[in-house]
Amino acid sequence: MTKQKSNLSLVPPRAQTHCFGSTAKRRELIVRALQDNKKQSARDSANSIEHDGYLASIQANGWIEEITQLCETLDQRLLAQFVQREAAPAAALVLTLAAPEVGAAILRHLDTNKATEILFKVANLDETTPSALEAVAEALRDFEKQNANRIQLATGPSGAAKVASLLAGLDSVTREALLVGLENTQGSGAASGFSDSRSGEHSFAQEVRKSLVSLEMVSRLLPRDLGLVLSALKETDIALALITQSEDLRERMGAALSQRRRECLQEELLSLASKRGQIRRRDVENATGIIINTAITMHGESKIVFPWEEEMV
Repeated sequence: MTKQKSNLSLVPPRAQTHCFGSTAKRRELIVRALQDNKKQSARDSANSIEHDGYLASIQANGWIEEITQLCETLDQRLLAQFVQREAAPAAALVLTLAAPEVGAAILRHLDTNKATEILFKVANLDETTPSALEAVAEALRDFEKQNANRIQLATGPSGAAKVASLLAGLDSVTREALLVGLENTQGSGAASGFSDSRSGEHSFAQEVRKSLVSLEMVSRLLPRDLGLVLSALKETDIALALITQSEDLRERMGAALSQRRRECLQEELLSLASKRGQIRRRDVENATGIIINTAITMHGESKIVFPWEEEMV
């Protein structure tokens, strides 16, 4: 019998019974034979099936399970590093076989160009070969061994927050000089270790600036400056940012608005309050970021002042 190369349908492992048309009894016999190391007996049983690719499919199932398990056990940031360095076909296999929440976590750590390339591959990936699965499983296994002794500081703050906490203790002149230095280093393409290629997102230096400012701090701007910041924003964004904040902070924000806008904001807050449990944390964080970034931009344009800067000196 001529041995055929088998392509494997990428049905999720737990749903994959396999699609080579054998009866349940024959599958059971083959699996039992493999478990007992009686490969010849398994081949004899497989002869009654259409082709020898069924044996390869059983072995491939093991690689699928191994890839899936490694995706569950590896730290997601380490897994993202693996996906970032791999060619798009291999990376697409990992995202296809990983649980959806793991795949989403990986994408969050990739630069946009790499993530987009992989997503196109995932969309068009209908089948693969045992050799491709074996190669990815082996590469993941080796990557796990190489990083076995690396400790991820997952409980600590983000990189931008850590840098911001250091800069907060400096005088304003030194702090600004270092922030400009971060911007110039990243903008020049020097090896800073941070990607700045994500479309629509901020550079690392801007993330540090954002971490130096909180919504609470923005709410304590001088009334004129706070009003100027809020005048550039939509009521929907202000309401989203305030939905989880204290009544005191809401009142400070509202006091900087005109009577009409204050009433509109109150309506938005009541509407959001009726949707508790349906509001995504990410939407709240994005709205908060819009307010903070607007304040930072206006400060950079010398339109407003940050009264707390003198306190940091």
